[in-house]
Amino acid sequence: MTLNLNQNTACYIMVPVLAFCIVVQYNDPDGWLWMAIYGVGLILTLLHLFSKSSTVALSTASFVGFAGFVYISISVGELEADKVLSSMNMEGRGVEEVREAFGLLIQSAWLARLAWVTRANHHHPA
Repeated sequence: MTLNLNQNTACYIMVPVLAFCIVVQYNDPDGWLWMAIYGVGLILTLLHLFSKSSTVALSTASFVGFAGFVYISISVGELEADKVLSSMNMEGRGVEEVREAFGLLIQSAWLARLAWVTRANHHHPA
C-alpha cells in the first residue's frame, strides 16, 4: 500500500497533534486513561504512515471512540457552549468531560478516515 502526498502530510500533522494530546494529560486526574486513548491513536497513525495498518484495528478503535463520545455526551447533558470554549480553565467536571468527548470525536473521525483509506488501498492497490 502506498500513501499519496496528501495522506502523508495529514499523518505528519496528526502525529505531533496526538503526541501533544498525550503530553497535556500529565496533570489530569484520569490522565493515564487519556494518555492510553491518544497513544492508541498515535500508534495506529504511525503504523498507517509506514503502511502497516490494519483496517480492523483502525475501525475498531474508531468505533470504540465514537461510542465513548456518545456515552460522555449523554452523561454530561447540556452545558453552555461559552463555558466550554471561553477559557482554558476547567470550570467544573462537565466542562472537562465535554472537552474529552470532543477529543474522542476528533480522534475517532481521524481513525475512521485512516480505516477508509486503508480499506480502499487494499481493494485497489496503486
